[in-house]
Amino acid sequence: MRLLVAAVLSVLLVTGCSREVTLDASSDQAIRDSVLAMSYSMPATEFAQLDRAVSYFILRGDITAQTMLQHEIYEDELLAQDIITIADLDGMTASQIVQRYRLRSGD
Repeated sequence: MRLLVAAVLSVLLVTGCSREVTLDASSDQAIRDSVLAMSYSMPATEFAQLDRAVSYFILRGDITAQTMLQHEIYEDELLAQDIITIADLDGMTASQIVQRYRLRSGD
């Protein structure tokens, strides 16, 4: 019985610790910290793709905010344009963010 309990605890510990890091888009610092945490588990070439993707979605958000102010576009009109910003990626893994970037940017 003790062996069974030890085996179950070991499996839970390993699966709990192997969870992929996700993006925390709650603040600028949280974005930086979560992207840095993601970088520890990927090769430099993959991190370059993630960095490009995150930059793209951050820039998209900045451009969207400027456009809204300059052209008096309201949020409901913006939603109709289906624009994705960094906040929309909250909770996604690195591979999900890069995949979304590829779909949006045509890269």
